Amino acid sequence: MGVHQHSTADLPANNFLLDNNGTKIPDSPVKSSAIDRQFLAAPIKSAVDKFQLLPEFLKVRGLVKQHLDSFNYFVNTGIKKIVRANDRIVSTLDPDIYLRFKDIRIGEPSAIFDGVTEKLDPQTCRLSDITYAAPIKVDVDYIEESNGHKSKTHKENVIIGYMPIMLRSCCCVLYGKDEAELAKLGECPLDPGGYFIIKGTEKVLIIHEQLSKNRIIIDTDKKGNINASVTSSSEAIKSKTTILMEKEKLYLMLSQFGTKVPIMVVMKAMGMESDQEVVQMVGRDPRYSALLMPSIEECGKKEGIYTKEQALDYLESKLNRSSFASASSEKAGRVMLILKDVFLANVRVRHNNFRPKCIYVAVMLRRIMDAMLNKEAMDDKDYVGNKRLELSGNMISLLFEDLFKTMITEATKAADIVLAKRSRSSRFEFVQFIVRDNIRIGLERALSTGNWDVKRFKMSRKGVTQVLARLSFIGTLGHMTRINPQFEKSRKVSGPRALQPSQWGMLCPCDTPEGESCGLVKNLALMTHVTTDEEEGPLISLFHCLGVEDLELLSGEELHTPNSLLVLFNGHILGKHRRPQHFATAIRTLRRAGKIGEFVSVFLNEKQCCVYIASDGGRVCRPLVIADKGISRIKEYHMKELLDGVRTFDDFLREGLIEYLDVNEENNALIALYERDATPETTHIEIEPLTILGVCAGLIPYPHHNQSPRNTYQCAMGKQAMGNIAYNQLCRMDTLLYLLVYPQRPLLTTKTIELVGYDKLGAGQNATVAVMSYSGYDIEDAIVMNKASLDRGFGRCIVMKRYASILQKYDNKTSDRIVRPNREGNDAGRMQVLDDDGLAVPGEIIRPNDIYINKQSPKVTRGPDRNKDKLADSEYKFTPQTFKGAIGESSVVDKVALYSDKNNNLCVKFLIRQTRRPEVGDKFSSRHGQKGVCGTIVQQEDFPFSERGICPDLIMNPHGFPSRMTVGKMIELLGGKAGVSCGRFHYGSAFGEPSGHADRVEAISETLVDKGFSYNGKDFIYSGITGCALQAYIFMGPIYYQKLKHMVLDKMHARGSGPRVMLTRQPTEGRQRNGGLRVGEMERDCLIAYGASMLIFERLMISSDPFEVQVCRACGLLGYYNQKLKTGICSSCKNGDNISTMKLPYACKLLIQIMVWVDQSSGFTVKKPLKMVALEDAHPSLSMESLGFRPPQFSEDFAWLPCSLQQHQVEEFDEQFNETLCSSKPLTKDLTLFQGNISNGEDATLLARKEGGYSGCHLFLSGEDNLSISFASSRENVLQFPLHLSSDGYTHYSQTQPLVSDAYEAVLNTNKVLTCGEMCSVRHYGEKFSVKYHKDANISEAVELSTAASEALVIHETMKSDSEALEAAAVLEVALRVKQARLDCLEHATSIEKSVCHKGNNSVFDRVGIMLHGKHSFCTKLTNIVKVEFSAVKVEFSAVKHGGGQVFKALHWLVRRLDKEKISLGVIVAEDENRVSRHLRQCVFEQKTPMMPGSWIVKSLHLGKLLPCVDERRSSSLPGSKNGKTPIFIETSKDI
Repeated sequence: MGVHQHSTADLPANNFLLDNNGTKIPDSPVKSSAIDRQFLAAPIKSAVDKFQLLPEFLKVRGLVKQHLDSFNYFVNTGIKKIVRANDRIVSTLDPDIYLRFKDIRIGEPSAIFDGVTEKLDPQTCRLSDITYAAPIKVDVDYIEESNGHKSKTHKENVIIGYMPIMLRSCCCVLYGKDEAELAKLGECPLDPGGYFIIKGTEKVLIIHEQLSKNRIIIDTDKKGNINASVTSSSEAIKSKTTILMEKEKLYLMLSQFGTKVPIMVVMKAMGMESDQEVVQMVGRDPRYSALLMPSIEECGKKEGIYTKEQALDYLESKLNRSSFASASSEKAGRVMLILKDVFLANVRVRHNNFRPKCIYVAVMLRRIMDAMLNKEAMDDKDYVGNKRLELSGNMISLLFEDLFKTMITEATKAADIVLAKRSRSSRFEFVQFIVRDNIRIGLERALSTGNWDVKRFKMSRKGVTQVLARLSFIGTLGHMTRINPQFEKSRKVSGPRALQPSQWGMLCPCDTPEGESCGLVKNLALMTHVTTDEEEGPLISLFHCLGVEDLELLSGEELHTPNSLLVLFNGHILGKHRRPQHFATAIRTLRRAGKIGEFVSVFLNEKQCCVYIASDGGRVCRPLVIADKGISRIKEYHMKELLDGVRTFDDFLREGLIEYLDVNEENNALIALYERDATPETTHIEIEPLTILGVCAGLIPYPHHNQSPRNTYQCAMGKQAMGNIAYNQLCRMDTLLYLLVYPQRPLLTTKTIELVGYDKLGAGQNATVAVMSYSGYDIEDAIVMNKASLDRGFGRCIVMKRYASILQKYDNKTSDRIVRPNREGNDAGRMQVLDDDGLAVPGEIIRPNDIYINKQSPKVTRGPDRNKDKLADSEYKFTPQTFKGAIGESSVVDKVALYSDKNNNLCVKFLIRQTRRPEVGDKFSSRHGQKGVCGTIVQQEDFPFSERGICPDLIMNPHGFPSRMTVGKMIELLGGKAGVSCGRFHYGSAFGEPSGHADRVEAISETLVDKGFSYNGKDFIYSGITGCALQAYIFMGPIYYQKLKHMVLDKMHARGSGPRVMLTRQPTEGRQRNGGLRVGEMERDCLIAYGASMLIFERLMISSDPFEVQVCRACGLLGYYNQKLKTGICSSCKNGDNISTMKLPYACKLLIQIMVWVDQSSGFTVKKPLKMVALEDAHPSLSMESLGFRPPQFSEDFAWLPCSLQQHQVEEFDEQFNETLCSSKPLTKDLTLFQGNISNGEDATLLARKEGGYSGCHLFLSGEDNLSISFASSRENVLQFPLHLSSDGYTHYSQTQPLVSDAYEAVLNTNKVLTCGEMCSVRHYGEKFSVKYHKDANISEAVELSTAASEALVIHETMKSDSEALEAAAVLEVALRVKQARLDCLEHATSIEKSVCHKGNNSVFDRVGIMLHGKHSFCTKLTNIVKVEFSAVKVEFSAVKHGGGQVFKALHWLVRRLDKEKISLGVIVAEDENRVSRHLRQCVFEQKTPMMPGSWIVKSLHLGKLLPCVDERRSSSLPGSKNGKTPIFIETSKDI
């Protein structure tokens, strides 16, 4: 329709339109006597300032109003429905005796004190720690029986319990009160209400998010199978029905059936016996038929089910036996009951007509098939339209219904007990059996603990209520609008956390916590409303009148005819409509006219061929301006009337100018952000774009100029900012209260701040900030503060803490009492703050450990009653309460309050006040998520100042801007500076520049220039230290800073010694209990990485819980110390023979005791430290010079070898040698005694020793035990070393660095290679080392033992000619490593047989297995080795690894000498090469791969090429390597 558009030129000169900012002009056309109606009705080119609608909306809806609406709906409607559904209590013994509830209502908040009913107000309940509740009153009719006569009686106002009342709801005393009346009641007019007071504590019922009930949701399971699920909810039952497509077949999943059942069987059981009818219901499209065919075939061919009876029998066989154990009922009856009541419980079955359920199943099947054919048909569970928010009304309704039904059950039981008595003299009244406490206690407990346990509805939730956050006013508001998620926060899922497009305008995109609940816990936006349920009956009738065809009248074929859509109302299928667009338009027209509820939504979903109509509760919706062909229905005169108070927000709704849209209906709308953006297709226009943000995000100025996470950080920190919490804050006695002394309203404000009242209860101060680097104490966001500003009160706060004391009354009629303080004596100093009445005096300074109430308690509190007035003073004990504040804090008693609790005990509350000024470490934050601690406080003289003399309050480091990208903070500084200079509050609302709700930077800069400042906010600054001008202009101006609750004084904690936990004897935990500072797992890992082992030892044991225990070496169990005998005793062995004392943490001792208690086999294996007897340095009887050896000149540093191995712990396998091994006595006599038994010659002098020579040498090698020490004076056994083996190889070097050790064997003569003969018992090495022996294990073992010992001796002898004598420890080291290497080698080598030995004197070698052979016979003198040319020297060779310096020094000499004589080295094996291990042959002869990674092997059979094979990747870690170079330990004279 065309409307004539006037221009401004048609108006008289003195008339003006409203400007963009909506400023009122006195001479507007509205006030003119001759009103130009056509002009006023015409669409206008300039945007109407619709902002005034926001405060009007917030008067009736939004923020906390949804809590109030929900509770009001429950109190006025919901509670009546519950009572109407359960309105009779009938005796099971006599059905004529009954009680009927006629009406129910909630009375005025009141409580009974000493039998007198007193009215309650919220402030009284807060101070007295009682519940703010009102009586639940009912009118009842009941049958009264007296002497066999029954009469009907009516009784009114019977109290059945007490209902906690939500503040500001219609039942509350604050409802409808103005500011003056609220002030009289001690309430703050800005307090939003919407919470409960339970036992004096403010509790808020958090909004909970749930998936929609009674809606079909198409989703996939874990296996990727598509399913359709419906969570049904009716008054009687709640159930979940799922239809699943698995392997192309459709199944029903229901908890009552043990397994999934074919859906076609269920359809037949509901009377749909014809497969054709099912196909018609789903749709005649051949694609649907093809997808349905496997299910039809499974039902018919596989299961053989064709009739209803067969289907019912089949389903009966699938039932869970536990669910329906009653055998008496018919089989078919049980299945029919499930299909009727549980299966799709939201679709009611009337007169056994299952057709509506069949149609509902057909729609579900069709949706599944659509999803199979087109993946876009899947539903998004995170879509806000599929969610419902559970408000306080719903939650209390569930709880009350459960408690009410429980009360009825108990009343019936109690009545039956009385009626069962045969002789009754008293009159029978049903009313007397109603117990009123059950409902009161149940509601109070649930709201107090937050645990919602409703077994009737299988509901168990924790944390439904929370203590209302009273840290700041904005924190309280934010808490009221919070939405908790439906599942736990620990799940690592991204889908539910992501910002959904459907949240636009409904949920705040910024306000969500950091951490594990990020994106799950959400907050409502500013103009969101959450709906409550509406009556369905009248709406259903209306829809049928508008042309919805009933399902009963339609055949399956007609369900899915083209151009007609199914109509679903709150999840129920009403029917179908042939003109759906016309139908939807008709409903919207009725809604805009006010004929149906304003929150009824209609959504045309053409993809699903459905019209969804919703009137249920829990939907989020928001108001939008209706636009006709892109032209807003709101005109100038509408807003003028609104400003004048003629119109209200509800008038806009009734006249169809504004309507509420929920998330689903928004899909059918095209919404313009501003009027200028509207096109002819536009259906709605936003009221204000800033309303997409919530309360907390609305405080941020210019949030659209900030990086998104910064706004999220501010939402979290704004709730922690100190400020004013309410007008009545000084009358409250909260547990902990933080108040800012001089709060201010921000200079740069936003529209949201004014809407919610933050400007009246601010939480911050405008600080002049200079952005510059200063002093180095401002790095990492720290701020430098001006001491003079702090002196003037910047950031000063008050902390109030409440302490309470109860004067208890006891069973024997005694009670606690308060007595006069003792002004003299020991405790007189601690009682200075007490008045003569024994209570602390308000205004007194209280110090730590001061007594604030001088209380005494009776010593006897049980037994016979006693008169408390006659009790003597001696019968009381002193039980005062002391102030436990931190030392150094100066606290003042603020106020003392006395009151009586619900048990009529006298209670006293003390409020302790503490004033704090900012100190280093206190946390501050701007409104842009930029938090920082105070880095240092500087005298004002040293602070920089501007040429106008302005000195900043804070200095902020400029590095805080670039990475944070908080441009909004810069604009705030400019706007605040302009505001101060021109005397006007500037605005920085979100997205506000186009609509004039945010000042543009250009306009701000013009103001600054007008007032003589630089346009960019920079000032000319002088240094406070030098007085010279700074080289740069400094960005300086006011920014609103918040002081956060995190203060150093509350967190600072250290301790030397202090209390310990009784059980573990470790220091207590936490600052409150003066606990220790914990060295945790990560700290421990750091100390390990640094190698600070003694520090770990000191922290984890010595400073924690050191404990000395007695351990039995025999059984490994803990013993005890007998003080009388002064010795340790083993509890198990009953003696103290084998007791060792050891130190360990007490917690470890506790653990071991528990383990022994659980399993008797647990215990200690004791390792005893053994002192090793060092080898005496003996003069060698053989000179190396005589052999022609020259000492090598080594450059490598071999200092890493150990000096001694004397203090290691070894396992004691051999108990009989404990004493011997620990002593320093020589194990054998002087070796010279055996000289006569050695063949004469130079070889005899080689092994001859002076007294004490090698007699004390102990070799501890891995793998052997119980070796008997014996020495035989025979040629075969000249010298036998006692070789004791431990399982761990005894020394840590042998495990990590086995040595190459065989090259020097070439210097051994036959007499030097010794054996044990037959004296050694056979050892089972196979168990420990997997060594495979073929024959003669005894000989093989003897070879290994004696060779190791002999080689050690030879190396020692060789090295003694050098100026640096080889230490005794190194000899032991060599023998260890030789032995280990040989055992390693034996895994791969065959044993040495007697047949190996040939040529020459074999009498020794057939026992030894090491040969020297060549063209000539063996020589018996060591000197002959170098003179005779051997063709080869074959020595058993082992797999070797790199090793240490002194050993290689010996090797080097030998190698050089042998090289000169062209002697080769090889590996001795059996003559028959077939018996050689294939692995060994590859390693040594064929030089394929090393035996082990990083091992050192001989790569050539010629000694000239004897070089270590170094794994380059590991070479840098080898000993002796410097700068990553590979060390070469063996040098040769040949060029390799």
